[in-house]
Amino acid sequence: MNNFFKIYGNCFIVKGFSESLLYDLENGSYYPIPNDIADILLEIEENNIQVNKLNDEYGEKSKDIKKILDYFVENNLAHYVSNPDSFPKINLDWKSPYKIENAIIEFDNTNSFDVVDVLKQLEILGCQAIEFRFIDKFNLNYLSEILDVFTESSFKYYSIATKYNKNISIEEYKKFAFKYRRISHLLVFVKNQNDTYKKLKESMRSKPKVIYLDKDLKPNMDEQISTNTLIINIPSFVEAQKYNIGLNRKVCINKNGLIKNFLTHQKDFGSIRTIKIEEVIKTKEFTKKWFLSNDKIEICKDCQYRYMCLSNSDIIEKNGKYYKKNYCSFDPIKNIWEKGNQNLN
Repeated sequence: MNNFFKIYGNCFIVKGFSESLLYDLENGSYYPIPNDIADILLEIEENNIQVNKLNDEYGEKSKDIKKILDYFVENNLAHYVSNPDSFPKINLDWKSPYKIENAIIEFDNTNSFDVVDVLKQLEILGCQAIEFRFIDKFNLNYLSEILDVFTESSFKYYSIATKYNKNISIEEYKKFAFKYRRISHLLVFVKNQNDTYKKLKESMRSKPKVIYLDKDLKPNMDEQISTNTLIINIPSFVEAQKYNIGLNRKVCINKNGLIKNFLTHQKDFGSIRTIKIEEVIKTKEFTKKWFLSNDKIEICKDCQYRYMCLSNSDIIEKNGKYYKKNYCSFDPIKNIWEKGNQNLN
């Protein structure tokens, strides 16, 4: 008889200060759950409480609890089983063969470091994804020359962020983006040009590779965390258990050639002109923030979204505790999203 309630192995309850979430990692979705309900679900699973004995445990509440269990089963988030030990959770040990997973290279019109050499270093380190960030107008031919060198490389994804260049037509943007199969998306920032932006946006496909944004692209631009930027899948969830998914195995080179954990961070680790990336990532000072998961950061550790939040914020240590320099607009105590990010000064 299927008398045990079991949440699917790829679904997890994550408790926050005021509310919990059930993460459905396979389908990339999540469901809010009151904390008291989350406690009961976890208790039933952890103690293998049989469904036909709910009344012994919860008395008059048992009927309502059974309805809740049925809801999760009906919505394909859990099932009733006869042997709960036969349905373990997915393994949460994160491993990667790559010394660097992703990188950002920032450009302006005065770039004086060898971008091709930087990419060769990153390829040796196993880097999978590269973001090219042009804070001046996009030079299509310049980037083409660089990417042509790496047509047989091991890089999997390129993303490009650039200011709109009126000398590049809509078709040229599209042609460039589709010329290189590794380009996942090309973000074009169009600020204070309403008529131009409307025209460009109308040219976008339903699933565009070239995406026009009514925003400005600036150096040291603060990130904006919202429900639209949250990432929910198995790899990121597993990584987030012990690592900072925004900074883990990431390296950034700013327009001046300085090596950083992220472009907006104040601390740099030397110039790419005089030191190799591999030397930098061997230092504990550089890699320290990789291991500062949200479970170790004040405020974030109380947030139910903490395992899907891709924050690149710098992290500050005060009196043995860690704080983000730039907090998102979600308040886990009040359980509300407020306007704008909050800075820790």
